[in-house]
Amino acid sequence: RVVNQSLNVDTEDMDLGVLELPLATTLKLPRNEAMRLIFVGRDGTENPDFNMALTDFTVHDGESDVPAKKLSQVFLAGIESDRSQVDIAPGHYTAYATRGPEYSLSKKEFTVIAGQENILDIDIPKHVVKTPGYIAADLHVHSGGGFDNVFSTQERVRSFVAEHGEVMVSSEHDVPLDFSPQILSMGVSDKITSIDGVEMTGTMPSEHNPYTVGHVNFFPVSPEPHEYRKGMINHEHSRLREVLDGFRHKHTGVVAQLNHARQHLYLSSDLPENYADLIEIGGYLNHMGIAGHPYNPEKSLQTFPNNSLIERDPATGTRDIDIDAMEIINPSKNHPQDRIIAMRKDWMSFLNQGLRITGTANSDSHHANEQVSVPRNMVAMDPELGNDSVVNFNQDEFISALKSGNAYGTTGPMLELSLSDKSMGETLQADKATLQLKVTSADWIPVDEIKVQINGTDHVTLTLNETNTYEVELEFEKDSFVTVEVSGKETADYKTIYPVLFPYAFSNPIYVDYDSDGEWTPPGL
Repeated sequence: RVVNQSLNVDTEDMDLGVLELPLATTLKLPRNEAMRLIFVGRDGTENPDFNMALTDFTVHDGESDVPAKKLSQVFLAGIESDRSQVDIAPGHYTAYATRGPEYSLSKKEFTVIAGQENILDIDIPKHVVKTPGYIAADLHVHSGGGFDNVFSTQERVRSFVAEHGEVMVSSEHDVPLDFSPQILSMGVSDKITSIDGVEMTGTMPSEHNPYTVGHVNFFPVSPEPHEYRKGMINHEHSRLREVLDGFRHKHTGVVAQLNHARQHLYLSSDLPENYADLIEIGGYLNHMGIAGHPYNPEKSLQTFPNNSLIERDPATGTRDIDIDAMEIINPSKNHPQDRIIAMRKDWMSFLNQGLRITGTANSDSHHANEQVSVPRNMVAMDPELGNDSVVNFNQDEFISALKSGNAYGTTGPMLELSLSDKSMGETLQADKATLQLKVTSADWIPVDEIKVQINGTDHVTLTLNETNTYEVELEFEKDSFVTVEVSGKETADYKTIYPVLFPYAFSNPIYVDYDSDGEWTPPGL
């Protein structure tokens, strides 16, 4: 018996004298251009699948069978090894050409006819939104170098170039990976650069730490081929503070980013009676390791259960919460809005209590059908030295900007902001100031609402204007911090390009020393 999911063919009880299979014909693709092509069937034509249909497979996952997901897109890096053509069934299609949120979106309806030469003639996306002084980075990227997917490192590089990502941080589970040899061999080192890293992945509950240490990205962490797991430290049976110390002792200047700390709002305030059954080990703030209890963002860090985060290691003084960054946008598992609200609530709780943690936005992309480089971080770099470009990339400056919080996260809208003369992550000494803000986006990425916040609370909601520039006068009653959120309602085109996202951007804080005493006092919950 043969069962093929893609072709929907089951040979049981069939006469196998003639097996009718859908015909396919060749579609030639544009050459020498970097972009991502998405194909959507119309007028009754199914979406194409560019995976190998005759080797389709099904895996058993718990109570259900999970077929391989369709791949209806093609990644082009503008190099010789790109696909020049695809096999596609005759029918009616719409093709979309994109190169990320800084570029225009092209769309073309076409028909594939069997027996004829079929050429995709589509406009090449144009760079319509400029972002001087920033470089685009995805700090959570997976590929076939890890145990949980089969998307090759070569195709991951190609997909990153296609989306106009610029800085790619490798994040395989418990194995450091260096993408640079692949980038060099493909001839795209003028288009993207990479930082070696690893995703520390706690999976082994123990008496010392019954809920493990969650998932934390560490970078830069270069592979050591002859060491344990290519240089990975042994983190099982450890508290997070011990893991943080281990990495920082071995890798000076390393960034520690807490990944997908929540999935939902379910465990972030009033808890259901069955809360223990809802805890996901991969979401650290759902259990906080040794606490075995969700973090409560409405309570002080000095109270139970939150106080486990600030217990100092008796030897080093390090705390479980001494991370550098935490993800605010992470779209994996297809509920990014719930997760954004939950993780932002935790983040604001930390900021209000004096923990200067950088908020980040990452794809957590694994498979070929999962988007890479969007969401992304726009990290501030020195444009006068050209460090906001790949060819002049300065890793030390990049790491410093991230740790200080001079970056914003986005799924499309682009920001420029300052508070008087201070940038994100800096501290202004004043009791009043002018927020200068500019919001730009490509025409297929709508922006409907702009919120200016003080200490995490909405202060002003701005009405959109034709210039996309705003000046907001702010007054403060105590030491504070200012953030911005921008959002829009996704259109059909946006939803086709980024199926599980919506137009959204958030800034990192600019801090305000209200009484100019040289010390920033946290505003408190």
